Amino acid sequence: ILARLREEAARLGLKLAQANAGDPVCYAAHANSFLVRADGRLNKCTVALELPANQVGRIREDGTLDLDRTKTLAWSRGLDSGSAKELACPLQGIGAVQASAWSARAAGQTGAAAGMRHGVAVVEAQV
Repeated sequence: ILARLREEAARLGLKLAQANAGDPVCYAAHANSFLVRADGRLNKCTVALELPANQVGRIREDGTLDLDRTKTLAWSRGLDSGSAKELACPLQGIGAVQASAWSARAAGQTGAAAGMRHGVAVVEAQV
């Protein structure tokens, strides 16, 4: 199946990031991973909880997500660049990235399902 998916991606002209098995990928780099704060705020990183760049949105009372696309995409930039450094810790350089033109590219988001880890809910959005 993976071979067929790679062939289809190549046919469509998509760039595939090649991660080595030993290279770590931070959960914050995953486009569908969010941290849910007690007040409904959404973060990407559990290390820099109060960093403004880490405040990527919130859950509204009706359960819908209000995401800042620019901030959210900046955390997943390693998926686009294929950079092992950006995948391992997207917090490094996050402020500079969010101010750049790269982060102006925006993608839509969909519903979410939540799970608990380290005392905070980590949301895995269904893409």
